Amino acid sequence: MKIKRIDSSKVLITAMRIVKGAKKSIKATMLAKEEAQNPLPKEYFLLLKKKVRSSVQVERIGFGSKSEIRKIMKVVEIKSKYYAFHSAPKSGYRRMLLVDGSKLMFAKTVNGKRCFYFTEDPEKIRVLNTFFDKTSRRNI
Repeated sequence: MKIKRIDSSKVLITAMRIVKGAKKSIKATMLAKEEAQNPLPKEYFLLLKKKVRSSVQVERIGFGSKSEIRKIMKVVEIKSKYYAFHSAPKSGYRRMLLVDGSKLMFAKTVNGKRCFYFTEDPEKIRVLNTFFDKTSRRNI
């Protein structure tokens, strides 16, 4: 299995499952405007808080304007040395969730429709992890 498409009804379930299994790190991106309009469930953030209490490094990048990012920062507060939040301009946004450097969920727009995928392919993970690392260093 190189890349597997995730049914739209199972995106959140899949994300929660791989986050629950995190042992070392969780890297995630999000579009601030989208998250403000359709917030992830409280259970997701409770799970992130549980993971940082277990010394799992959680890093999130929020893409959007400064005002959109401020709105998100008010809603999602995780205070821990194991949690980092970075902001980045909307340009270059890519939806992804990377757990332990080995399990990757990502979105891709196909024919105008956003589709989600899962992979454990080291090459695909390497490419998107490079994107993540570069983006986290270019805060707005």
